[in-house]
Amino acid sequence: MRNALVTDPASWWEKWRALLGNSVQNKMPYSVLGEMIIYKHLLKNGYAVKWAALQNATHDLEIDNECYEVKSTIKRYDSLITVNSQYQMVGLEAGLYLCFCRFEESLLGISIEDILNELVNLGDNYQILNSALEKMGFEKGSSARNKKFKLHEARKYEVNERFPRITKESFATGKLPDGIVKIVYEVDLNGLDYTKLDIKD
Repeated sequence: MRNALVTDPASWWEKWRALLGNSVQNKMPYSVLGEMIIYKHLLKNGYAVKWAALQNATHDLEIDNECYEVKSTIKRYDSLITVNSQYQMVGLEAGLYLCFCRFEESLLGISIEDILNELVNLGDNYQILNSALEKMGFEKGSSARNKKFKLHEARKYEVNERFPRITKESFATGKLPDGIVKIVYEVDLNGLDYTKLDIKD
C-alpha cells in the first residue's frame, strides 16, 4: 500500500475514494470547469445567473425562467451522461436544458483557476466563488484547479417529452416503487436534437 502511495498517488487515492463511497465528493476538474464555462457564457449574455455551487439548488444553473444541468466528458466519441437523481432532469414551470461539454486535457486549454479569474473580472466575488470551489474539494493552489482542458464542443439540449429520462411519472403508480429513494441512470445523447453553443473567450 505504501509503495502504491509513493509511485502512483492518484490511483491510490481513487481506490480509497471507492472504499469511502459517498462520503467523498467525486467531481472531476472538467465537470466543474464545464459548469463555470456555461455560467460565464450566460453572464456574458446578460443573464442574472444562480450557480448551484453557491447555494443548495437542484440544477447547476438557474436564470429567471430557465434551468440548466451541465454534464462534461473527456471521452472523444461517446455522448453518455450520468443522471444522478430522479430530480435532475425534472423542470419546474421554467424551461429545462442540458448543456454537454466535451473536453480534452491540454496545456493549451483553460483551468478552473483561469475561469475563476475571468468571473472575478466580470464582477463576481472572489471570496464567494473560492469558498464554493473549496467546499467541492478544489482548494486554492491545488493541482486540480490548475489542470488545463481544451473545450472541443458545447451542446444545448432541451429537456422535453422527447428527452429520455426517468421520473416518478415513469411508473404506473405515479411514484417511485416502495423502498426506492434515489435513481441513477445513464442517457445516450446520440440521435437527440441539440444546438451548438457559441462559447467565446
